Parts: sequence; structure tokens; C-alpha cells
Amino acid sequence: MSLIEQAGGAGIAVEADVRDPADMVRVVDAAITDSGRIDILVANAGIVSTSRLWELEVAAEGITVNVVAPTTVRTPMVVNEQTVERDANGEPLSDEILGKRFAAHHPIPRPWVYPEDVAREVVHWSPSRATSPARSSNRPRQSARMH
Repeated sequence: MSLIEQAGGAGIAVEADVRDPADMVRVVDAAITDSGRIDILVANAGIVSTSRLWELEVAAEGITVNVVAPTTVRTPMVVNEQTVERDANGEPLSDEILGKRFAAHHPIPRPWVYPEDVAREVVHWSPSRATSPARSSNRPRQSARMH
């Protein structure tokens, strides 16, 4: 949230389990209480499978559902002291070596994207940029900008 606020924006972060309908209601209620409406809702892993249902449910209200489903996002959850392989001397492998190993498991030539890449994609699909419901999609996409 601090980066959003530094850029002059506002928002709230609400931790929730997307598998729990009550949590989803709580998230929506918190956003509407805070701002009066929802412009962008970013949900973490697990949301892709429910996006089609959301799209059908809210389409009549002029709301579009867009899914950004990148490859691995390089965050501390992915690369950390517990997950990084070590060399013969016990030193963590370099990003270059890790990147090559990650890339070997992905169809695109890039091993991962960064959170900033995902944020740019989300902004691209935000209501201020999306002028037509035709831009909505219920299919995961790998943006060309993320390659």
C-alpha cells in the first residue's frame, strides 16, 4: 500500500481466503465502506477458477472481470533462505543460475516476472483504461509486456 500512497493513490488491503465466500463478502464490504465502490480488486492465487463465475454474475452491472495470470512472480515467498538451492560451499545460488533453472520449467524465455510487472498489467486493465466490456476476459493471459 505504501507504493500506492507514494504515487498519490489510495486503497485498502484486506487479507482473505478466496475459498471462503464469507471472506469474499467481507472484502467487498470493506472496500465499499472505505471508498463507496471498487475500481480494482486484486486477488492472489486461486481466483482464476472462480473468475468465470464472477464475470457472469456482475456483467449485467457493467463490471468486467480480467484475470492476469503470469508465470512465477519473484517474491520472497518464491526465493528465500528456505527455497534457494546452495552451491558446494553452502552459498546461495546466484539469480542468474536460479533464473536459468526456473526458465527451464516455463514456456516463455523469462524465468519469472516481478511484482511491478504484474502491477503494470493490473493498471492497464483498470477501469480508467478499459473502455469496453469486450476487453474483459475469463481466460488467464500472459501479457506480451511481461515477456
